[in-house]
Amino acid sequence: MLGLVPDSPIPSSGASPRDPDVDTPADARAEGPLDLEPRLGHGIHRRFVVVISLLVALVLVTQGAILVLFGHDVLSRHLEDEASSFAALAVAPIAGAYERYHDSGYGKFLDLYRATAELQHDLVRVELYDVSGRRLFDSQQASATPRRSEPSESSPLAAGDPLLAAVRGLEQVVFRAEVPDRDAVLRVVQPFIEEWGRHQYSVVFSFSYARVQDTSIRAGLWLSLIACIALVLGIGCAYVLSASSLRPLAKLTRHARALAGGTLDRRLALRTGDEFEVLGGTLDRMAARLAASIDALEASNRGLEAANRELQELDRVKSDVLANVSHELKTPLTAIRGYVEAMREGLLGEVTPVQQDSLRVVERNIGRLRSMIDQLLGFARMESGRLTLEPRAFELEPMARHVLEVVRAARGDVVRFELVVERDLPPVQGDPARLAQVLENLLTNAAKFSADPGPENETDTDADTEAANTGLVDGDEVAESEARLPLVTLRLRTVSAGRGGEVEVSVRDHGIGIPAAEQERIFDRFYQVDASSKRPYGGMGLGLAIVREILERHDSSIEVESTEGQGATFRFLVPLADAVPAPAGDAGADETRSLVLVDDDARFVQEMVAHLGDAGWTVHVAATGAEGARLAHRCRPDVIVLDRLLPDQDGFDLLTRLREDEALAEVPIVLCTVRRERALGLRLGAADYWVKPLTPEDFEQRLETLSTPRSGLPDGAGRGTFGV
Repeated sequence: MLGLVPDSPIPSSGASPRDPDVDTPADARAEGPLDLEPRLGHGIHRRFVVVISLLVALVLVTQGAILVLFGHDVLSRHLEDEASSFAALAVAPIAGAYERYHDSGYGKFLDLYRATAELQHDLVRVELYDVSGRRLFDSQQASATPRRSEPSESSPLAAGDPLLAAVRGLEQVVFRAEVPDRDAVLRVVQPFIEEWGRHQYSVVFSFSYARVQDTSIRAGLWLSLIACIALVLGIGCAYVLSASSLRPLAKLTRHARALAGGTLDRRLALRTGDEFEVLGGTLDRMAARLAASIDALEASNRGLEAANRELQELDRVKSDVLANVSHELKTPLTAIRGYVEAMREGLLGEVTPVQQDSLRVVERNIGRLRSMIDQLLGFARMESGRLTLEPRAFELEPMARHVLEVVRAARGDVVRFELVVERDLPPVQGDPARLAQVLENLLTNAAKFSADPGPENETDTDADTEAANTGLVDGDEVAESEARLPLVTLRLRTVSAGRGGEVEVSVRDHGIGIPAAEQERIFDRFYQVDASSKRPYGGMGLGLAIVREILERHDSSIEVESTEGQGATFRFLVPLADAVPAPAGDAGADETRSLVLVDDDARFVQEMVAHLGDAGWTVHVAATGAEGARLAHRCRPDVIVLDRLLPDQDGFDLLTRLREDEALAEVPIVLCTVRRERALGLRLGAADYWVKPLTPEDFEQRLETLSTPRSGLPDGAGRGTFGV
């Protein structure tokens, strides 16, 4: 009942001076009276009275409607009974009088008819028919002429007329008929059968329902009058009942609102001996407990706020330490990798086959450690909110091919990689460096969890089928020994063309699969399906978390489909670019500097592309020497930077080939590697020789000394494009 009180603002204060039932402590703050009586009286009285009145009115109206309907039905049946009886009694006098007087004394017949008709007030018409269906007499057509030599006849009833069948019948027929221009009437067809059995006439009596309807209306009016009187009495009773209940309810309402306003030291003392007294006591106990709970909660909140501030400071320190340690580890790790590569190449002395194998193990673990450091750096950026995107239109296929070659160079000895690309794949919109990181994480993850090859894993039927339809870009023949390795397939295809379309990127492996219960949690940070210390697969559980974070920044999402023991498929969507990036030589481009970077170090490439793109450079990336040569001929860049150690050939060999090309004779070519062979590189025609590690800033500064701005590049050159 408290919900019926209007929601008006009331001061949370002590009791009103005119409310002796509310106890207020001596130290309570004095406030003005809570004048709710008029407002409560108006609201409760009105609602209580309205409810009781509606109930009374509903009961009376329902009862009156039932009585009227049943009364009308009873009166109608009574009229039918009276009509049947009257017809049975009146048929002989009327038919007999007609038989005797229709020729000699027609006026006498009319007198006898009227005398008989006056006995039934509901009778409105009498018709006399012979058995052939001819109407011999109709009371509505009877004139005042005292005599008539010939009877009033009309055309016989048509064959098939229900009335004709009733006239010819030997039993009484009663039915309801509709009459034009007046209400329905009750018709009674009564045959006149003489004593010796002759049936010559039938009389049709028509009775009106007007008296029944008038009686029903009068009954309804009386019932309405009684209902109004009962409704007035109900309103009066409702008013008296609401007035007796209003005062304790008003006190309860004031007390409840005071509690809601924060005045918890007030106490209500109702002495009504009913439910209101119980409710008042319950509110007092609730106020005491609530005051104690609020005091405890405030103390707890103060402790939590202090702990939260400490946790935030610890989290900030953790992120800073994580980023600093990762940076400090990455720099010496790069130098270690350079020395390992130099040792493998024999630059530091002869190396035995056993030492070569050991150095490969060291190099592989350096790569794993560097990957984990990069993941920690990415995690630190996400934690601090420094993960930014530089979206642009770019060609997805060359970037995917480059990433695939990088992962293949690192894990190609244990997993076979395949690239399936739709023909004429349109450009996409996104941050190429970040999406390359997504692809590398997914491919590395697929390679790591791929199972030993089996008969069912030797070929990818779906990939072969799609390659036949769309064109397999990675179309080199697979060696027999490589064909026995587990297969990881990277597929690019358009799922909807035109403006607003998307490209689906999927990575499929035939590894150990992911249990259905774990598929939602694998994207959580630091989560491992097998978290035991003896798990066969390494990692920190950050790769997929970084993938999801980057894709969410691209307004995309990562999906996984997997059956345990049968591999997994990860897929995401990249939106198509609104338009193909314009060539650098188009109108509106003042100066464009382009660079072809041939290097299989994905981390180094991503850092350089991200930095140089902001500095106004158009960077074309290739992971192999063959790709770099094709890209250099196609783009004719301002500068070409080569790694000394490429997956498919020696960087010196590529340098020699490029220097023999007359089209690239004026393009400076730089060797950037961990090996210290500056003199040899310069003798082979290099414009400069840079030794890694290099920061992006150092790399840009050295480029500035070699390049001169050029306008006009061939088609296909675009800012931040990963090319083949």
